[in-house]
Amino acid sequence: MPKSNDEESNESFSQIPLLSAENYPEWVLRMKIHLRHVGLLDICTTPSPAVPDADYKRKMYDAVNIIAGKLSSPSFMEVVNSDNELDPYLIWNKINSHFGMKAATIKAKVWLEFTRIPFDGDLKSFTSACRKSLNELESVDPQIPPDVLVCCILGKIPKRYHHLVDPLIHDQFIIQSPHNTLTRIEQFDPRQDQKSL
Repeated sequence: MPKSNDEESNESFSQIPLLSAENYPEWVLRMKIHLRHVGLLDICTTPSPAVPDADYKRKMYDAVNIIAGKLSSPSFMEVVNSDNELDPYLIWNKINSHFGMKAATIKAKVWLEFTRIPFDGDLKSFTSACRKSLNELESVDPQIPPDVLVCCILGKIPKRYHHLVDPLIHDQFIIQSPHNTLTRIEQFDPRQDQKSL
């Protein structure tokens, strides 16, 4: 039997961790997905009207309740105050400025984690680690061009796979998206040798 919308919403909400400085990239992605699912993301990312109607106010309060429910006690005290407690847009901006998008140290940490992903010989685990790290990287908006990310990924693959990797550099669909690149890498057959291509 398919899950109801409420069940899906509750499951989505339960997967969001309490926000801390260490888990901001995961938290913001999961929270955006949940808020979008319940139709409240725009309420959090768009300034409120000067005089919101009753329906808009209810949505604001719902969004504040959802966000506040996933803030650790220290995080709550750092971002929520009497000036923003009723306005999800102000709270959302405070969270992002405090924990994420403007925090150079978090961007640097996430970027370094991405660049340090080793290729351990297993294509599946490598692409999985890259995908997870890319999602974290995108959540802090480092403004790194996609083709640079693709080159970073391809540069980690050892020479024994270059006969598989080199053609990807000439494929515009692949070179423009690190996610497309990872999908293509997952299709590699490590047993395939150069003569059979």
